[in-house]
Amino acid sequence: MNIIENVFSEQFIYALGWTLIHSLWQGALIGLLIAMAMVLLHKYSAKLRYFIYITSLLVVAGLAVVTFISSYATFQSSDAKTNLPATTSEVFFDSGESTMSITGQAKEHGRMKTFLISTATYCRTHIPLFVTIWLLGMLAFMLRFLGGYALVRRYKHHRTMPVRGEWEKRFASLVQRSGITQKVRLLESALIKLPMVIGYLKPVVLLPLGAINGVPAEQMEAILAHELAHIRRRDYLMNLIQSLLEVIFFYHPVVWWLSNNIRVERENICDDIAITLTGNTMEFAKALTSIQEINLTTPGLATGLSGKNKNSLLNRIRRISGKPRLHSSFAEGFIAATIL
Repeated sequence: MNIIENVFSEQFIYALGWTLIHSLWQGALIGLLIAMAMVLLHKYSAKLRYFIYITSLLVVAGLAVVTFISSYATFQSSDAKTNLPATTSEVFFDSGESTMSITGQAKEHGRMKTFLISTATYCRTHIPLFVTIWLLGMLAFMLRFLGGYALVRRYKHHRTMPVRGEWEKRFASLVQRSGITQKVRLLESALIKLPMVIGYLKPVVLLPLGAINGVPAEQMEAILAHELAHIRRRDYLMNLIQSLLEVIFFYHPVVWWLSNNIRVERENICDDIAITLTGNTMEFAKALTSIQEINLTTPGLATGLSGKNKNSLLNRIRRISGKPRLHSSFAEGFIAATIL
């Protein structure tokens, strides 16, 4: 622990440690509220669900920032090792203790207070360890993030060639119909197996080498419309921010749950845009079916037609074909049982 104590101030370490601890219950509370809300909103538009999920993720991050600032200010005016901040169990019990009579209820209150204070004391004692583990974990996930970024850059610049001829004109027409004003390039790549979008300021749509000739024209047009929907919505930038939050909150299951749902709803929105643009639901469903047969995953920073797993693609096919699920999922049953 001496390493981080030599690098960071004591106040910074303890403020960061308490922020990590409090972010767990803060995120859990937000996750529970959103899960209950989604039971009521599952039939609403993907745009609404996406907005709620992305707002919730940003709220979790915002609460962590506010908690850190508040804790750091508190520790600057007190000894971090000998005084618990006002965010620990004392604030919950001291205000009401004088009104408690000496009954079984008071004894129960006393046991709960003792348990929470001992838990807070344990956390306070091991905060340097918590911060060290968090830093090591964040370093590992940052290396993973940078590796994915380097791979995406390689996809964009290595072994690619521009698409010429009829499809160049059809793609330009799709770009215009999509309402995109920035320049977008259509490239074929020998390094990828699935269509994807890379870049924000200078976006490119990458297609597997030979896909244009191997996929029916109507399906290829639907695929390109889906990729252009990502560009119009600036999903690459949002995905970049989302990936950075996953690095910072790698330890938080609610953050991963929100992030996964954001990606699902993002694909649903782009599916809807592609179908609206092409007016061909069946051909788009066939395009997703073709993608389903390829058991590969795109890099985390790239946005593309494929989902993270086979089930997500099957759910998208089922969704756009308008066939409801016959059986409730485990998650829906668990949420309903929790509410009851």
